[in-house]
Amino acid sequence: ASQTYGDVWRRVALHVPSAPVSLVQDWVQDAYDELLGKRHWAWLRRETVLTTLASRSITVTFAASTAITSAALFVASDAGRQIRVGTGPIYTISTVTDASNAVLTFAYAETTGAQTATIRDIYLIMPANFRSILSVIDQSIQRPIAWWISRERLDLFDSARTSSDSRFRVMAAAQQSQATATLGRITYELWPYPTAVGSYPMEYFIRTDTLADDDTFTGVLATYTRVLEKGALAEAAMWPGTTTQKNPYFNLPLADRLRTEFAEAAKTLDVMDDDQYLMDLSQVDLSK
Repeated sequence: ASQTYGDVWRRVALHVPSAPVSLVQDWVQDAYDELLGKRHWAWLRRETVLTTLASRSITVTFAASTAITSAALFVASDAGRQIRVGTGPIYTISTVTDASNAVLTFAYAETTGAQTATIRDIYLIMPANFRSILSVIDQSIQRPIAWWISRERLDLFDSARTSSDSRFRVMAAAQQSQATATLGRITYELWPYPTAVGSYPMEYFIRTDTLADDDTFTGVLATYTRVLEKGALAEAAMWPGTTTQKNPYFNLPLADRLRTEFAEAAKTLDVMDDDQYLMDLSQVDLSK
């Protein structure tokens, strides 16, 4: 049967009964984070669809603050989208209070008063569990989107960001989201700036999260959680204990040996993962 996080940290705790429960849990979490942070195992893959909405131009009244108003022209889906006057700086709408009022992520610093502004998707927000992109496809033209281009490279040929089209062709990693509902999530700048509704299938790898007691390990870890125990016990062997109660498991040579075993076990899981889901056939001639 698949093992849970609770199963693993409790087994580790048997070796170090003097350690606080929270410390033992941290050791297992650290081993989990280290293991997954260096790998793109098959079971860490997810699918989603990135979407863009049609851009639109409306009259907006700006003040020297984060507050903006319109004649009941805002909609709920404007939250998280970008707003721009001409080729001026790009602002992000943090929240939509109601059809007439919205709030920017930072104060407007250009010419105040009524302005014709364009609302569109310039920065796409990645899923909450996002770690890295595997692929993004524009199925309408059967072409992959270039997601590995930097914003600095975009600056070389469109520093003012004046290019727009019905669909985008490049995604450049940008800053973290400042919008209230998605605060801190990774965003990618789209180029050229899309003007039309669009859907783009994306495959990505998830990041590690803080484990809960009843979380079940999946993939290659479903039947081989011993690797996590080795990583956690390596940390346990480096913990001397407290000033009032020493840790009998404290043993630096043992810690070194467990670290080595942890690394070797991780390599074994790499092979197991490839057996379950081969990621790369570039060296296999499929024409024969």
